[in-house]
Amino acid sequence: MPTGYFNFQVNGVGVANVPVVNGVAEFNLTPSYPGSTQTVRAVFVGTPGYLSSVSDSLSYVVNQAHAFLSLSTIVRANGRGLTLVGTVTTSAVGIVPTGSLTFYRTSRPVMSVGRAFRTINLAGNQASILISRLNALGRHFFVRYNGDANFGPSQSQTLNITRSTFIPPRGPALAFHARAFRAPHRGR
Repeated sequence: MPTGYFNFQVNGVGVANVPVVNGVAEFNLTPSYPGSTQTVRAVFVGTPGYLSSVSDSLSYVVNQAHAFLSLSTIVRANGRGLTLVGTVTTSAVGIVPTGSLTFYRTSRPVMSVGRAFRTINLAGNQASILISRLNALGRHFFVRYNGDANFGPSQSQTLNITRSTFIPPRGPALAFHARAFRAPHRGR
């Protein structure tokens, strides 16, 4: 039975040397880039009595990873408008989503029916727009991530803008303590 090791290669680059145990060498490959095609092959490094050999290449496609999308608001300090912030998050480590978000506005809380009114490129994993109070009140907003080579498109939940959206959150109550005391009497 052969001994030695296999050199596993991805796209022509060696990624692991795996020893042969009972005639078998196993390697678990973690896909590196979603939305790409990878080619894998195994190279047996010869040992006494066994010549080296190279396997046929095997190509596989790494599907686009899923992107999660959220929509939040930041009310302007003067209460006359708000910023809609779309945030894209993923489970992929070390790969930042790119591309753009398209913001939609509708008078009904139905996500599939809406009018696209602005497309903004992502900065990091976010894109935002400023909307006046007049254009926001009574409307429903959602945002769509248009996807990129690594991540597929996705859509946020609908966000309903009401008058209460513009009420700033109250902080903890402040307590003031005062003590009254009699001032000493000054004689004349």
